[in-house]
Amino acid sequence: ALTTNTLDGIRYYDENASTTATTVFNPSLGGTNVLYGARLLFTSRNRLLALGVYQFDGSTTSYFPNRVAWCADKDPSNWDYDTAGGGGFNDAPTSEQIISARQIKGGTIIVFFTDSVWAILNNPDPALPFTWKRLNTFRACNGKMASIGYDQYVSALGVRGITATSGDETSRIDDRIQDFVIDEINVDQFQKVFCLRDFANKRWWTLYPDNENDENTKALILDEDTSGYSQYDIAMNCLGYGIIGEDYSLDDFTAANDLDKTIT
Repeated sequence: ALTTNTLDGIRYYDENASTTATTVFNPSLGGTNVLYGARLLFTSRNRLLALGVYQFDGSTTSYFPNRVAWCADKDPSNWDYDTAGGGGFNDAPTSEQIISARQIKGGTIIVFFTDSVWAILNNPDPALPFTWKRLNTFRACNGKMASIGYDQYVSALGVRGITATSGDETSRIDDRIQDFVIDEINVDQFQKVFCLRDFANKRWWTLYPDNENDENTKALILDEDTSGYSQYDIAMNCLGYGIIGEDYSLDDFTAANDLDKTIT
């Protein structure tokens, strides 16, 4: 077993399985090494990609903070680095660590490192399907979930402000609120900043801890139509989409359940 705590690492849910439990995902990387975990996961060109790779050799876990690894073409179970037609990896030529990443149109992945921004580009060579390109040496993002992807660029929050990065450059997009990050966000708790885009309503939500709190207490919301920002007091750690199904029986329709209905 990898560890006594099987909740560690990567897990997946199979909606067709007979159980609702999730399953540990730790494919072989070749030899005694297995994929133990990753900072971020993406899909591109029929492959599953892991950024910031944790590798386990049976006794020791090693972390590769500048690595992108991938599975074989159309086969997420095959990550073998040593076999032709298997998986592979490519380390960015920097000693910095991956902080956050988002994908833009065309499959390019914008990756924010400690003090630089890089792009993972598609490469026609099947032996090396993904390559790195450094975009700048700007500290643009300080939290794993403090970024959001659009078609042509990725927006992010960092201690230097709010920026947008395309496949070529990074620029500030917070002209109206240039001092917001420093004045409003508790930078010591920046890892708790959480961004999500509401596509239907064209809103970009940012949950964050203000300077007087260690937990998320407020939200900054960008209206994409007007480019206007609004600030709200709301204590939430994350956002997402979900569906809750309810299957009522006749006995459920009672006043006690606030479902007192007249049968017609």
